[in-house]
Amino acid sequence: MGELLQCSLAVQWMSYHPHFLFRSPEIQLRASVNSSNRSYVLLTIAETLFLAQWHAIRVIPYRFKAGVEIPHPYATPEQIASAPPEKKHALYLFNCAQRSQANFLESHSSIVAAMLIAGLRYPIATSVAGVIWSISRLVYAVGYTWKTGKKGQFRALGEGAWLAQFYLFGLAGWVGWKMLTE
Repeated sequence: MGELLQCSLAVQWMSYHPHFLFRSPEIQLRASVNSSNRSYVLLTIAETLFLAQWHAIRVIPYRFKAGVEIPHPYATPEQIASAPPEKKHALYLFNCAQRSQANFLESHSSIVAAMLIAGLRYPIATSVAGVIWSISRLVYAVGYTWKTGKKGQFRALGEGAWLAQFYLFGLAGWVGWKMLTE
């Protein structure tokens, strides 16, 4: 462990002194992966995988209550219009749960990529933003399927995910720019 810390410090010294001729990307990458702060980023990314699974499992009871057969992803407008009043709401909530999961999956891969890039230089800020994004996505999903909400209005409670997402995208771009210009 002591040798690893010495290697990490030496690599950091080399990366901040451009006159130093030996700047091996392999050593820098190895030092980055072994840094304890960067493990927060990996744990945050792992947490998003559990959140993705939570979304998938969460849709199941809504599907059963709505009576929408697999492989149909949504209840059609015709199904909703022709359904009895008590079933209309179940179909609506199923569509909301499915849409919430789809919204999550649409941005998940880009968030993971942004966290991996931004975490190279700013692991704590990246991890905090990733946790904010995850909590906001969870609140978004619950709010989207709130029984008394009209047109998923309570999903707005989870809109903080957009701020965290754009922050992570900007941070990833900044890290790329800094790596290019150093």
